[in-house]
Amino acid sequence: MLGDYRMSSIGLEEVISMPKFQKKLIKSQRDISQIPRPDRKDHHPCGDSLFIRVEPLKDGGLSMSFVGKMRHPVTKTQKEVTIGRTKDIKLSDAKTTWLNIKRTAKEQKCDPNKIGISNRNKTLGYVTDKWLTAMKPKWEPDYYRDVRNKVYNTILPELDAERCIRDYQVGNGGDELIEDALDAIYDEGGLNRHQTERKCRGYLRRIFEVGISKKWVTNGCNPVGKRNSDLLVDPDIKHYPRYKWAELPEFLKRLDIVGRSCIPQEVLALQLIIITGQRVGAISRLEWSWIDHENKIIEIPGTTKGLKRRGKGKKIPHLLPLTPITEEILDRAKHYTASEKYVFTNAWSDNRYPHLDPEAPSRVMRKVGNTNDQGEQVTSHGWRKTLQTEGQNVFRQPLIMLKKQLGHLPENKVDKAYDFSDYMPMRKEFMPEYEKELVNLGMKI
Repeated sequence: MLGDYRMSSIGLEEVISMPKFQKKLIKSQRDISQIPRPDRKDHHPCGDSLFIRVEPLKDGGLSMSFVGKMRHPVTKTQKEVTIGRTKDIKLSDAKTTWLNIKRTAKEQKCDPNKIGISNRNKTLGYVTDKWLTAMKPKWEPDYYRDVRNKVYNTILPELDAERCIRDYQVGNGGDELIEDALDAIYDEGGLNRHQTERKCRGYLRRIFEVGISKKWVTNGCNPVGKRNSDLLVDPDIKHYPRYKWAELPEFLKRLDIVGRSCIPQEVLALQLIIITGQRVGAISRLEWSWIDHENKIIEIPGTTKGLKRRGKGKKIPHLLPLTPITEEILDRAKHYTASEKYVFTNAWSDNRYPHLDPEAPSRVMRKVGNTNDQGEQVTSHGWRKTLQTEGQNVFRQPLIMLKKQLGHLPENKVDKAYDFSDYMPMRKEFMPEYEKELVNLGMKI
C-alpha cells in the first residue's frame, strides 16, 4: 500500500524541504521584538513569502531585515529580495512593498530584485559595490584591486556595511560614526597613516557621492568631511567641533531641563561621556564586570569594539579612574540595569544592539540643542576634544596625561614596545577636580 501512495496536495520536493517544526508567524511589531537571538542566520515567516532574516553580529548585536522569497517568473530559480531593516520599516509597510514587488515581477516576467531596487533601503555595502562595479572598467586591474582591498579590508571593517546609507547622513549622527572610523584607520596606519587615512577618506567621499547622485542620501550633503593633508596632528584635536569652557554653563543648564524628558539611560551615558572624555562606542558597551569599586578602577578590555584598537593594541586594556561623580552616575544606572550585563541597555525594541545604541548620546544632544557659539553642531565625540583642550588651557595639565585618559596608545613602534605607563596617579588626582568643576558649572546628576 505504501508503494501505491500518491501525494495529492504536495510534492516530494516540498516534503523533503519541510521544517521539523512550524515557526511562529510574525504578525506584529511586538512579535519582532520577541524574536530570540539565533546561533546563526535564521528566517522567521511573516506570511505571503515574506520573512525576517536574523543574523548575529560579531559585536553581540543582531542584523534583522525583511526579505521576500519567490521564484523567478521565467527561470524558476529561487530569489531573495531584501526589503529593508526592521529598524527602518514597519511590518505593514514591508508587506505592502513585497506584494507590489511580487505582482510587478510576475507581470513583467523579470527578476524581483530589479523591481525591489527602488523600494528597499540601500545599505553602505550595496552602494560600495555599485561604485566599485562602475569604476572597474575605467581603472587598471592592479589599481582596482588595490582600491577594492583598501575598501573591504580597511574601511568597511570600521563601519557597518549592512546599515542603511541614510543612517550615515549629516544630522543623523552618521558623520560622527564615519569620523570615528577614519580616526581608527589613522591610529592604526603606522608610518603611512596620513596617506592611508587620506585615501580612505577620498574613497568614502566618492562612495557617498554615488548615494547622493541616486538620491539615496536624501539631504544631498556628503557626510565625509574634507581634510587638509598637510595637517599632521592628532585627529582628536581637529575633527570635531567642541564647546569652549565658557559655553558649558548654558549647555549644562539646557541638558538639566531637556534631559528630564529624555530616556534616563541615554542622559546618564552622555553625562559619563562628558565627564570621562571616552568614545561613545566604549561607554555604550560598558559592562558591570569591568568596574572595580575596591580599587576605584574601570578596566575596559582592549578588544572592545568602541575602543577602536587593532592588532597588538587589543591586548592593552584602557583603565579609567573611578571618581566620585562617576560612581554616582553608575549608582543611578543600577536602578535600570543592575541585573543586566551592560551598564546602559538599548531602550528600543529593534534588538540591533544588546547595549545602548552608540548614536543615542548624540541624539540627546540634538534634543538639548548642540550648536556652539561658532554655529557648529557639537556631537558626543566633541567632549573628547573639550577635555583635551580645556584640560590644558584651564587646568594646565600635560598633554600626555590627557591622551592617556582619552585612551590613546603610543604612536611610534618604540613607544608601543616600551611605554606602558597610564599616568593613573595623576589622573586620579585630576579627574575628580575636572568633574567637580563641571558640577559647579551646572551639571546635575
